[in-house]
Amino acid sequence: MVALTHASNVTGSIMLLKKIGMICQNHQIPFLVDTAQTAGVYPIDVEELNIDLLGFTGHKGLLGPTGTGGLYIAPDLKLSPLKEGGTGRDSVLEHQPDYLPERFEVGTQNTVGIAG
Repeated sequence: MVALTHASNVTGSIMLLKKIGMICQNHQIPFLVDTAQTAGVYPIDVEELNIDLLGFTGHKGLLGPTGTGGLYIAPDLKLSPLKEGGTGRDSVLEHQPDYLPERFEVGTQNTVGIAG
């Protein structure tokens, strides 16, 4: 996996996502991008940039409440958790569900933050 930030909050440097994404795609390497500084401010097209995983925060460029954010997972990317705990939103289950998006949503959601 190649993991990098889209833009540095220290220097302001913006990474060449398209070029890096093409290299990752050509070598079948998953590509993870942290867009905490750029989501909502800079155009980001996950398909055009070949991004497999994209993390974002809600309280910066998206102007949402603190404590919010998310993770985009490309539909064709198969992830297997190393460890899991709880059963997500469905307390009746004995294990984390197999279906999306619940498979990667653990614990109680920040409903108030998401509504904001």
